[in-house]
Amino acid sequence: MPPKPMRDDEGRAVIAASLRAEMARHRVSGRALADALGHNPQWVQHRTSGRVPLTSDDIRPIASALGVTPNELADRLFADLPPLATTSATDDASAH
Repeated sequence: MPPKPMRDDEGRAVIAASLRAEMARHRVSGRALADALGHNPQWVQHRTSGRVPLTSDDIRPIASALGVTPNELADRLFADLPPLATTSATDDASAH
């Protein structure tokens, strides 16, 4: 059985905050976004809170609803996303 993918709560939070900022920039409420996407407001709330991660399937419709290209939205959503902290075997060995 393959290992379960790591959950990135920090990444979800950063992307969710960026989505909220983008919605505010375009003066689009959660309800308006939900209506434009054909979803209920809870669907939007789960993504803008980071409870449910955005997927590649979400980017194009959200971009269209906000009046931007998918590339523009992706650039804005991921602009503040920090890299994952990683440790290498060398780092682990030098810590001991």
